[in-house]
Amino acid sequence: MTATLDMATRPATAPGEKIARYREARDRATGWLLGHLNDDGSMGDASAGWQFYRAPWTFSLVGETEGAAAACDWVRRNLLQRDGTLGGPRRVVTDAWAYRDSAFIVGAHMAGQYDLSHGLMPALLRWQDPISGGFANDRLPDGSMSDDMDIPYTCGGGFASVATGNLEAARRAYSYLARIYLAQEHLPDKFYVFWSRSRQRPITETDAAFELRMVVENQADRHQRWTIGGISAGFLCRLYLADPRPEYVDLARHYQAFSMAATRILKAS
Repeated sequence: MTATLDMATRPATAPGEKIARYREARDRATGWLLGHLNDDGSMGDASAGWQFYRAPWTFSLVGETEGAAAACDWVRRNLLQRDGTLGGPRRVVTDAWAYRDSAFIVGAHMAGQYDLSHGLMPALLRWQDPISGGFANDRLPDGSMSDDMDIPYTCGGGFASVATGNLEAARRAYSYLARIYLAQEHLPDKFYVFWSRSRQRPITETDAAFELRMVVENQADRHQRWTIGGISAGFLCRLYLADPRPEYVDLARHYQAFSMAATRILKAS
């Protein structure tokens, strides 16, 4: 059974009580994660693939520097290749290839593991499209890059670029976000999130590669890439801090406005 909760009728909570609840939730979640940290720096069942690429970022945010360093060291020993890439037999999962690298790079940089954060950037930047500024989504079986690029995965590369001081690459990620936004023809109802590297335009229903996950329909009550507004605004505001240009904040407002125009109710089962 599903109950609809109106935001206006939810009970008010004192700010101090909210913060205490947030901290309690943070500490419980951190304890849970630490319980899954193995002695070798991996997390959970490492044979399932490199699923814990966010571990250094997460542990650094909550002050668990030992956990962050341990996860980085596992990557050094098990994934770092001689050519400065992350791969090998223990990297099983090939989707979101550059996005996983970018999240790890941010975490490694926060943990002060600069050999990894700076050292992995040249390989990551090879995944950035020189025309649009987007980052290819997946690694194909032959090692090449997929044709499709999307908003969250490009923002991942943008975050890593800002963190490591690669501002030209970060500006290209901004250009991608501006380009794909301006190419939309059905706002505010629909946002086509994926971009074709070969055709340099959004992937829509007219393309053979189109899947339902490639569009966000604002009033459709189904699982979707709702993160496109928040992650875009988050990246653009971080970029603004390093390179204060008003167009970044203006575009961030447009992306966030799309998300805020979505369904206005919270649903709890």
